[in-house]
Amino acid sequence: MANQTTQETNITNAEEALAKLQATTAAAAAVQAELTKRILRAAAEITELGTLTNGSTGTLDIEKTRRTAEVSDYAPIFNAATSAVTTTADAVKARSSGSATDGGALTEAMEVAKAAYNAKVALQTTAQNNLDTKLTAAGALAALRTAVVDDTAAWNAQELLLVAAALKVTNQEGTVAAAQMALDKAVADCQVLAYDKYRETLEAEMVQRAADLKKIKELLEAGEAAKPAPGKAGARCEKALSNGTWRPKRGEQTCDEGLCCGAARIWMDAGAGPNAVDAAWRTVETCQSEEA
Repeated sequence: MANQTTQETNITNAEEALAKLQATTAAAAAVQAELTKRILRAAAEITELGTLTNGSTGTLDIEKTRRTAEVSDYAPIFNAATSAVTTTADAVKARSSGSATDGGALTEAMEVAKAAYNAKVALQTTAQNNLDTKLTAAGALAALRTAVVDDTAAWNAQELLLVAAALKVTNQEGTVAAAQMALDKAVADCQVLAYDKYRETLEAEMVQRAADLKKIKELLEAGEAAKPAPGKAGARCEKALSNGTWRPKRGEQTCDEGLCCGAARIWMDAGAGPNAVDAAWRTVETCQSEEA
């Protein structure tokens, strides 16, 4: 009986220990499951980060490239602004002491302008003092008033002369304008008259030219009609210079039967002076009878 009780107690203790072990195992399994989720989530995040940056086309890589380009674009502007700030700071640098001239360009220019201004102020003060002295002297104001009145009268007289001179100029301008209009009309009339005369002369010359051309044509046609046929009496029979046409040589058949090719000398004038007459000649060859 005692042994049974002991065994039951051992079983109870074993069941309690098993229950605790099962609880511990369940807790460990839960921890393992949570760790597994975290590991999987971390792996997914690592994979996603791998897509964001892969050295060239990842999202972060592209963003880095863009930001780098922006930095490069803004670098000249930043450098220029920095240089401008430095230049401006140098220009407005203060003097090291009141008597020194080692300030910036704008500072020294301001000091020079300030000194010139102070000198002008001093001159104005001196002039004002001199004027006050003159005005307070005995009789100075009355003399000044008299001078103003005299100068005003002289000014008024000169103004009247100026008005009269201006009126005279205005009248002369009208005369000049009228004369210019008359000149322009005379020139235009002269040009029209000259053009009309030119057109009349031109038309007459054109009519005469047409008549002369017609007469020349008639004379050429008459001369061509009266020209003797080749080989007939009076026909030209010179041997023309060859131009590559292989013309036959001049022979007994050049002129008709009973005719021969003879030369005649035609005297001409050449040059000027008393020896111009018969100073030169040209030779013409025609078909003629032997007696001629």
